Amino acid sequence: MRLSTKAQSILELAIFGSIILFLLGVLISYGLGANFEQHLQMQTFRKALFEALKRAHSSINVNLNVIKDLSIPDVNSPFDISETSPYSANIALSWSNDLYAGLDDLDERDLPRIDYIINGVRKTYKIANYKYKIVPVSTEDGESVVKFKRKQTDFEDKYLINGTEGSDGIYWYWEEVDAQVVGENDSLDVDNDKKEETVIKVIKGEITDKDGTTRTVTTGLWYLDFQEGEIDLTSETPGGLQYYKYTKEIEINPQDTYLEKNETAQGIITTAISKIKEKISRLIKTKKGDEEVVSEIEREEGVSWSTPH
Repeated sequence: MRLSTKAQSILELAIFGSIILFLLGVLISYGLGANFEQHLQMQTFRKALFEALKRAHSSINVNLNVIKDLSIPDVNSPFDISETSPYSANIALSWSNDLYAGLDDLDERDLPRIDYIINGVRKTYKIANYKYKIVPVSTEDGESVVKFKRKQTDFEDKYLINGTEGSDGIYWYWEEVDAQVVGENDSLDVDNDKKEETVIKVIKGEITDKDGTTRTVTTGLWYLDFQEGEIDLTSETPGGLQYYKYTKEIEINPQDTYLEKNETAQGIITTAISKIKEKISRLIKTKKGDEEVVSEIEREEGVSWSTPH
């Protein structure tokens, strides 16, 4: 009876001990992952602050995306080589100095951009561009030939999205406005693509009517087109980092593998330590053609086994 009780206790210790060790491993892996993610967020925020400081004399903000591949031990196979997992952080901020300075000089440095840092490899892309629109005018009545569309708040919800009467639960509709009343910093559909652009500069000129009257009218508009950058973030399938093109190749060099042996009271623990090189590639989809970003990560991993005395 006493021997049976002892055997039962050993069996229960083996079963529940393995469960407790497994749960402990899961908690450690989860804690390491949360720590890596939080640390990456802090690193990205500090990096974005530094980038915003460098752009402090422009009117754009910083949109920084950092992707870093890190290795976390796998509790399901503790003696196997663990793979790297991608961790990402995104920070968008602005340095308030000259934030509302405007874009009167049409400086390329003021164009909004998105930055990717992938395992130390940096890529920067424009997400908008400057464009010019000619505004023809009539010399008879002074009215513009060109009319643009502006979003109008629909508090009563009595118009459909195309401006016809009806109710569809959308609280704005397109309203046609004459080009002559358009001002700087107005948001409206300049190029008739049903998406808003921002007017940067209004070009004025003088025309003479048939009766000899000279008037100052709008002859052209410079505007910021958010669909004409290297990456279009306004489309249904926006350009940018394509995770479905993520590929990884692992290379282990047998010549760099060495053994470590440690003798304990229970036996000799042998660890085969290998130098591993991971070649990771991701695709960034741009209007100028897809660009592959390749980075390499080198690390050491060990596989251990024990031999009793």
